[in-house]
This record gives sequence, structure tokens and C-alpha cells, in this order.
Amino acid sequence: MPVNVQEIIRKLEAQRDRNVRYLEKKAPQIIELAKKPTKLNCGIYIDSVTGQIDLQINGERLYKSDPKRVCLAQVEEFERKGIKFYVKPDTNTQYKDIMMDMRHWDEFLKLAEEHPETEFVKKPVQSNDTFGTFLCIGIGLGYHLEIISKRYEIKQLIVVEQDPEILKASLFTIDWQWLIERYSKQNKFITFFIKDDPKELAKEVSAFLQFFTNTPISFTMPVYSHIAMPFYKEFFDEFYRRFQQIFTGWGFFQDELWSVEQTIENIKQEIPLFTAEKKVSPNANAFIIGAGPSLESYVDFIRENKERAVIFSCGSSIGTLYRENIKPDFHVEIERTRFTYDALVLSADREYLKSIPAIFNNPMYPDVAKLFEYSGMFLKENDAGAYLFPSEYIRLIYTNPTVVNGGVSLALNLGFKEIYLFGTDMGYKDPAKHHAKGNVSLDKNTKFFIEIEDSSLQIDGNFGGKVYTNFILNWARTWIEDLLKLFPDVKVYNTSDGAKIKGAIPVKRDEIVLTNFEKQKELETIKSNFSMEYLNQKKYINDKLIKLEKEVKEFKNFVFSQLNSKIKNTYELMNRLHNIYAWIHVNRVNQGLLHLIIRGGFLHFEHLVLFLCYQKEIRGINFIPQSVESFKNYINECSEMLLKGIKRI
Repeated sequence: MPVNVQEIIRKLEAQRDRNVRYLEKKAPQIIELAKKPTKLNCGIYIDSVTGQIDLQINGERLYKSDPKRVCLAQVEEFERKGIKFYVKPDTNTQYKDIMMDMRHWDEFLKLAEEHPETEFVKKPVQSNDTFGTFLCIGIGLGYHLEIISKRYEIKQLIVVEQDPEILKASLFTIDWQWLIERYSKQNKFITFFIKDDPKELAKEVSAFLQFFTNTPISFTMPVYSHIAMPFYKEFFDEFYRRFQQIFTGWGFFQDELWSVEQTIENIKQEIPLFTAEKKVSPNANAFIIGAGPSLESYVDFIRENKERAVIFSCGSSIGTLYRENIKPDFHVEIERTRFTYDALVLSADREYLKSIPAIFNNPMYPDVAKLFEYSGMFLKENDAGAYLFPSEYIRLIYTNPTVVNGGVSLALNLGFKEIYLFGTDMGYKDPAKHHAKGNVSLDKNTKFFIEIEDSSLQIDGNFGGKVYTNFILNWARTWIEDLLKLFPDVKVYNTSDGAKIKGAIPVKRDEIVLTNFEKQKELETIKSNFSMEYLNQKKYINDKLIKLEKEVKEFKNFVFSQLNSKIKNTYELMNRLHNIYAWIHVNRVNQGLLHLIIRGGFLHFEHLVLFLCYQKEIRGINFIPQSVESFKNYINECSEMLLKGIKRI
């Protein structure tokens, strides 16, 4: 019997029309995604003999068979050989004597009598499994989205795609109303990302998981690859590279409490605040000095050319410059603990430090300012203390995890068009020679001494070959790369014989050509970017602190209301903790301050609790009551410390 192709088209178009009507009313953001510019030529292929439909991309059929059967077979294969991403919780309690977060982790681990392991998360995916987060790479005709949503209990489904034309094709095939409503109740949600650059797509998904969602529900995350094309493989590889970073950079409650307390103290010292209102001239050069071992090869060059660049020393590089009798124009710091102060006084004598102006972020340990001739501070993005200030005050991004990140961000925001990196190795060829001579970390007589650095990672070198690095330095390198993409008109030259930094131009000593400029004039321009005007905002800041006191009390009450009733399993515990996270998120939306203070510590502890509860549950052990009590104790102490620590200006 001949196939009625027109009838097939009629049914497909009817499905599309139903979907469009529903989505325009209930999920218009998906319609907006479908309207984005397209690069692919996609459409529904209909076999005139069999009536079988397929997705055709740039002239190639994707499924080459019944797409529903292909999707079902693919899901069944995924259950046999599928991939899960997971990250063990942070259990480093090295600083438990000064970090209350780590003290609570230590107490919880002793109560559990075991540490997080990974064997249980490696078990194959099974039908009826429950997942906090499920990542699906590729929409296709969408049948697999229906299958996995029926087959598993998923709290957060993330779907990525390269082109809106593929999304539009799925409007003809699946019931989008059923799919959206499936994730519109019981605190479930579905999120779509579409971008034609696989690395930028991976960056967006990573940022979403790190900064905008309750990340620990992703602690064991199936990653389902639906379409086997180069784009999706590139996305997978880049997302895998960034995945570990998703669980870092949260910060800790203790850090954010210090930030609020120390920002207030720095305000009381009337330290001028960075405004970024004036830019240096286009021909001005900046030298960013890191503490990597290759700095030794350039100290003579820096000394010889000190009048042809504005020199920013970063962190512990000050020890090497002091040893070489080189005085930077500005010294940059970002770490908020007393360790910064201690490292400085061990690195150089006070007379030397007193002759240098310093620039640091708002949560800096207050006594650091007293070491220098002059101090200015900048506001750090995603920092609790910075959000004491009105939103019109500029907050610098990508200023951590190393001081070099802060130095580069500062130079870019000052308007430098040519920036030279020295000693910004972000790695080392010899793990025993991880810093330049004169660095405090090479001094066996100090608490900063490191004999051998981590050599577990190898990455591409700036001048070829491979170099060793550690997690923090690799993260720092990645964030410099992300930052440089935002300033495409700036030339950044990397002289360091360390890791390759994409976006920075590798350059050797004899290739450097410096332009001339009036240095003194530029130094004055830089200093004029620091203003005392913010002191007129004391009422605004005090009102923020008054509001914070109220938020703390409301939050504690809500946490206890969620955790006081019986919780039967880890999935239900995840739902309760997610309700608490939703409160934190609403606080963020309402421009509260508490979310910045509590979020990082909450996420760390939630990750540890969920991981260990699930780890024990697999073996038939109910560890939920003890975990809940530990969590309540943590929140209770956070609340007490905050209420005690808030001091108005």
C-alpha cells in the first residue's frame, strides 16, 4: 500500500502547531531559542516508500532507521556502558583550627567513620535510578528525551545543542507539553543551551552548574551523548576538562564572613576604592610579575626597562624583586587571610614595602595596608564584602585563584593595550623548582616552604613541550584565557617558560619591542582611579547590614523547618536540601547579602553529606539522622557567628 506522505506531513505539522501554541504560553524562552540565528541546514526527511522519518543535517540522515527504535537501543546501550561524571567532596581539613567549615567537616567525617569513595558511583545506570542532574548532549528528534524522562527519576535535566534548527525539528516529533510539565513540578527543572561554538557551550554549561544551580545535586551525573558528530565530541572534551572546576571556587562561609568583617575594617581605614573611570594612554606598557621559576631569566630585563613599563608585582614575586633590588610601581594582593601579611614581612623588609603603593581586593587582611606607602582596593566579583556597596561600583572579574589573575584583571580594567607577563608560569618543568629564587615558599625556615610541588598534571608549554602543573595553577590559567577573550583588542605577551596561555602571544626576550610613553603621567592616571567618594555611602552599607541580620534569622528558621521532620532516603534529603538552596537563590534574586556568605559553605557541606549518605545507603546503612543533626549544627554556628560578627560602620 503506497505511503501517504502528505498525511505524514499533516500530522507532523499538527504536532508542531500544538507545541508552538503551548510553548508560546508556558515556555516562551524555548521559542526564543528556536529563533536564534542558524548555521545548519536541517529538516525532516520522509522516506516515500516506508514513510519512515529521519533528521537530515546538511544533507546527511542522522538515524538511518526508525528514530524511536534507535533512541531506545541507544538508551539500553547507555545502561550497559554509559558515562557518569562525579567529583569526590572536599575533605581537606588542614586549616580546621582557623576555618570553621573544615572543623565541621572533620567532626562529620569522624561521625561517619569513613571518607568518600567512588566505587558506588561507578555502577551502571539502571532503569528507575534517581539522579540529581542528567546531562544530555544533543536534541535530535527528541525521542530519547521522552525515554530517559520516563525511565529515570531526574531532578535537573540539562540538554545542549549546537543549532536552533535541530531544536525546531524536534517540535514536529515529540510532545513538548508533556516534557516541560514533567520538569515543572516537585522542584524539577529542565534547561536548554544552544551555541555553535563547542568550547563556549561547555563554558556556559559549566558556569551554570557552578554559579546558578545547586551544584552538589550533580555529584554523580550521567552524561548521555545522543549525536556522534565532531561538534558534540569537542563539547564533551571541553566540558570534561572544566568539570572539576565546577566544584571549586565556591569559597567557604568562613572566607565570606572574613570578607564582610575585613571589608568593614578597610572602609574604616578609608582606603581609596578603584573606579576604573580613567584609562591609561594606548601606548603604555604593563609588566605583570608572577613568582614562577622563569622570572629568574628576566630580572635583568625588567630592571633595564623599568622606565618603559608600569610594573605590577603579584603576591610572593615581591620576594624575588626585593632580592634583586627592583622596586615595582604597584604591588597586588588578593588573599584575605593573615598569611598574606606574614608572607610579606618574610619576603622583604618593611622599609622596602613602605616605599611601594599596594592594590588589593576589598576583603584583604586589614593590617596589610599598614605595610605600604599607599593602598587602594578594588571590589571582587562574587564576594560578600563587595556587595555591601551599591551595584554601580565596578567589581573586577576573574581576579582569582592566584594573584597573577588579579594583576591581569586590574591591568586590563586600567586600559592597558600591551601587557607583558613575566614569571606567570602556571606550572613548572621541575616540581622541586616551582618558584623563582627569593620566594618565601623556597625557605625551609618558614611555614610557607614547599619541597616538591604536585606533578600529577601535564599541559602544553608556552614554547612547546610539556610542563607540570597543579589544579590551582591550571584553573588560574583557564581563567586568564577566559578573561582575555573579553578584551580582544589587547595584546598580551607571555614571556614565561611555563604553561601555554591561549590568547597570550609567546615571546622571547629578543623579540620584545617596547613603545615609549610618559610613565609618570600614567602612574598619576592610575592613582586617580582610586576615590574616597564611596565613604558617602555609609548609610547604604549600614542598611545592608541591618537587612543581613534579618536574613540570617529567617534563614536559620527555614533550614530547621526543612530538616526537623523525618527524611526516609537520600533522594528525599536531596529534595529538602534543594529547598534550602532555593531559599538561598531567592535571596540572591532579591539582592540580599546572605546568599554570598552562606552559599559556598552550604554547597561544600551538602556535597559531603549527600555523597556519604548515598555511599552508606547503597550498603543498607541509614546515616541520614546523624547527617541532618550535623548539618543543623553547622547552620546554627554560621548564624551565631554572623550575628556576632556584623558591626556597623
